Amino acid sequence: MVQGNNFDIGVEGTGTNDNVVEENIAFGNSNGLFLTAGVQGNIISGNLFIGNPSVQVSVDHIPDNGFDIKNLATAGDNTFRGNTCFTSMNAPCSPLGGQAAPHR
Repeated sequence: MVQGNNFDIGVEGTGTNDNVVEENIAFGNSNGLFLTAGVQGNIISGNLFIGNPSVQVSVDHIPDNGFDIKNLATAGDNTFRGNTCFTSMNAPCSPLGGQAAPHR
């Protein structure tokens, strides 16, 4: 479990490839999961990313708002399966109710 103080789960930089990020919980961070450009071959599966950023940060810092999942890698370079979140950038996920969350 990862909570607060911007201690999100990061898959960053070139060479950070072919990892499995599975069954984690992250909340209260600027981003719950952050993949930088250039990472590939990672499998992100069965995670719960909720409240990243926290509601107050979302309201106060709209221009640089974070996401539960923020994916800057090339589309299709990483695999996303069965993750739960409310907000995402370039990554599919489902909220607790089971319907797909819109990703930007």
